Amino acid sequence: MVLLAGTSLAQAGSLDLPEAVAAEALEDQRAMYNISSVQLGQMTSNAQVSNTQMQGAFASGDNVLGAGAFDHAQGISTVIQNSGHNVVIQESLILNVNVAP
Repeated sequence: MVLLAGTSLAQAGSLDLPEAVAAEALEDQRAMYNISSVQLGQMTSNAQVSNTQMQGAFASGDNVLGAGAFDHAQGISTVIQNSGHNVVIQESLILNVNVAP
């Protein structure tokens, strides 16, 4: 069926469409169908803080991310903020990427 400019489907008549495809026929065409995937990820972090002392006058700054902190960031951005003194900061990331044809 060809529609001329300014003609609607209602004016052109019925639109004959093919039958719907059965769900069974589509089952093997779903994303990631029959693609094996192996995911290996292990992370071990150990830390110890002991015998720490703070003596004398000391001051801590504000813990703030300013406006525009990520303005030109690309890729994966992480933020680690220290909440106090004499602490251990552990930061780890496992990134799973699946590339399929």
